[in-house]
Amino acid sequence: MCRRWPRPRRPWRDRCSTLADLAVPGLVIPSLVEYSSNLTASLIDAAGEKVAMICQAPKSGNIAKVRFTTGTVTTGDTVTVSLQTPNASGDPDGAILGTGNSAYGSQVVLATDDNKSFLVTLTSPCAVTVGQWLAVVIEYSSYVAGNMQIVATAAAYSQAFCIPWLDTYTGTWTRTGGAVVTMFEYDDGSHAPSPAVLPFHLSGSVAIYTAVDADLDPHEYGNLFTVPIAMRAIGWWTSVYSTAGADYEVKLYSKTTADCDTVHTIAIDGDWGRTLTYPIIGRFAEPVSLVTGATHRITMHSTSSTGQRLYYIPVLAVAELDALSWGQNCYGTRKSNAGAWTDINTMRYQIGIIVDQITTAAGGGGSRPVVSYGLEEYH
Repeated sequence: MCRRWPRPRRPWRDRCSTLADLAVPGLVIPSLVEYSSNLTASLIDAAGEKVAMICQAPKSGNIAKVRFTTGTVTTGDTVTVSLQTPNASGDPDGAILGTGNSAYGSQVVLATDDNKSFLVTLTSPCAVTVGQWLAVVIEYSSYVAGNMQIVATAAAYSQAFCIPWLDTYTGTWTRTGGAVVTMFEYDDGSHAPSPAVLPFHLSGSVAIYTAVDADLDPHEYGNLFTVPIAMRAIGWWTSVYSTAGADYEVKLYSKTTADCDTVHTIAIDGDWGRTLTYPIIGRFAEPVSLVTGATHRITMHSTSSTGQRLYYIPVLAVAELDALSWGQNCYGTRKSNAGAWTDINTMRYQIGIIVDQITTAAGGGGSRPVVSYGLEEYH
């Protein structure tokens, strides 16, 4: 008689476990595509000229408001802001979206409105679906004498961002790279992130960096963040203008009820690297486990009198952080030496962590770490 032996259980299977720790090599939090070091701008100064920002709808719903930002305004004028669809060439097709072509609004821009953000309310909300391609078009309502710049962002490698893009019409459409400076607010007041689309709010200054200098007060800046799901951090990233001789430390803190305890400190010699604005990336000496709901800080701490520039993204309201990855779980923080921390929830510094593992709930057999760079099989 032929006897059927039970099939051996493969060691990585557990029918009692539906989820467990998953390998996510190189996951960058917050997203590195939100990196920006400088602003660039497109000039419109004649009848028929316009600027378009081509990007995707971050979620399904009804867009009620749209953000745009000026650079230098030499002569004020009234502009129309509309939502359109990109054509086969990737340029706005000229047809305003919305029921009865209603997804547009107007904004008076004064000569004194340099470096200012406007949140324009559309005539009526425009229904969109997540991922839908949109063109945010800024043009003169009826040209009088306007001369103004519309802002996007630029960085040392920003031309690699071919999508989304800035499109300028001065007789023909001309496309340039860089992250797009705009934001969508839905009719329920909500926001959602769209890759490389930044909700910058500027008013009175184009400075989007903080000088980090040991002789300044404060001289340690970074982000406070709450971990929405358990994960393991193996490194860090930051966006700075690297100045020769400007030594600093990157610090990861674990918040306690009393204050914050330093988990890791990484010293950076200011003579290393290039004296340009680039993302800087490094590893911790050993992985750091971050538990669900825990609060941490990741900061740059200056240790020399030669200053660095740590870049940041300013927003107008706390809710607008939701237009960035990690939303309101991550925002600015700063302090001086042994002084108290000051948290700023209307901006985010460009500094974060690199994760190689996340943990999800597991049933029965409990969660198990995945130490390889492949995803294990679970049933």
